[in-house]
Amino acid sequence: MKGKPVSLSETRDFAANGLATASVYQFGRASTADWLAGASGAATHAPQAINLHQAAGGPTGRPIYIAIDDNPTWAQYTQQIRPHLRAFQAALTNAGYLTGVYGNWNVIEWCVNDGIGSFFWQHDWGSGGKIHPRTTIHQKAKWQAYIDGVQVDINSVYAADWGQWTPGQPPIIPAVPVGGSSISDAANMSSQIAGQFQAPDIQRVIDQARNVLP
Repeated sequence: MKGKPVSLSETRDFAANGLATASVYQFGRASTADWLAGASGAATHAPQAINLHQAAGGPTGRPIYIAIDDNPTWAQYTQQIRPHLRAFQAALTNAGYLTGVYGNWNVIEWCVNDGIGSFFWQHDWGSGGKIHPRTTIHQKAKWQAYIDGVQVDINSVYAADWGQWTPGQPPIIPAVPVGGSSISDAANMSSQIAGQFQAPDIQRVIDQARNVLP
């Protein structure tokens, strides 16, 4: 797909023109959706998400949104999506990042109740026309435009901090709660993380998470 993944030259160009970037990760979709493998899928996808974020100039202390680009059932959430997101979140936290979730109203509601994520990017599929009160960004269905011949989705942003960053600059972390979740301590972990975070490290964190989380 055009524009995916974003490159360092692009994010630098965005920044030079007063635009910031937010990172959202999705590799497969539908029958190849990342979450179908449950927690074990995070061992593959978390390091890829982190490495792509770093390659584009993304700093630590910022969220990486994990895409649930579906309208899942409760059973799919509890059996596959929740284990996937929990393992992914454990890996992101260990590497110095925050967690965002891209999903519909139900996915956001379930994640909020389970303590998964602190940033939420809502899509409309299966949302019943509702916008979740914890939504950070809202992608409205069929609301699109073209920039230099490339189709783009238009989103509404509901928070001053929507997970944005620019390359070469430290993250800006507000010291006040955002959407009910305080993230003021996130800045403390940013400067201690360096280099590429590799799959064996992710697997170790996921294994630890499995021993703690149901």
